[in-house]
Amino acid sequence: MTSRRSHGWKVTPNGTTTCQHPGSGASDCGTGITAGQPLSFQLLYSSGTASMDEQEAAIQSSEAQAGLKISLKPEPYNTLAASVGTCTASSHPAATCGWQLVDFGYQPNSLYPAGNGFFNTGGYNNFGGYSNPELNNLINATEYGSSTSAFFTYEDYAACQLPWLWIPLPANIWVYKSNLQGFTPLNPLTGGLNPEVWHYSS
Repeated sequence: MTSRRSHGWKVTPNGTTTCQHPGSGASDCGTGITAGQPLSFQLLYSSGTASMDEQEAAIQSSEAQAGLKISLKPEPYNTLAASVGTCTASSHPAATCGWQLVDFGYQPNSLYPAGNGFFNTGGYNNFGGYSNPELNNLINATEYGSSTSAFFTYEDYAACQLPWLWIPLPANIWVYKSNLQGFTPLNPLTGGLNPEVWHYSS
């Protein structure tokens, strides 16, 4: 909360934080934010599972304690994907996008720089429109360079920038006996549950 106060926001725990000092300076709310504008967001998420409903409600409650107002909008996954997919990195944020935060409810194929465009400026999977020239350079270094250390530099920088927020998947928490072999999930989208390869070690 101290960080928001020092950047122009009037923090109201269990209420709605508002912009007190508009502007683009270091102690102001930020470019494009008007005086009195509330710190409120709509969070779209994939509906249909109780664990997701409970997770998003917990996030909403936790953020409310710090003065962030989050309204929840559950949607079937196909509807959610269509809503978010209409906004590309070049158009978001824009009034026509209709969303601000989204939780798909699954782990993307790979958040490593593998040419899939999650964090690249203009990347085809970069739905949030995140753009950072330094991260672009680091991604290029990992994709087209030959230095292993480039990956570590990329990871460290991306972890500080937080283009995405990592949330544990409630459906991907597995408990199994240590002598069950062949179980460890391989596919992050499906969990890699292939019982035909399970077996017990002696």
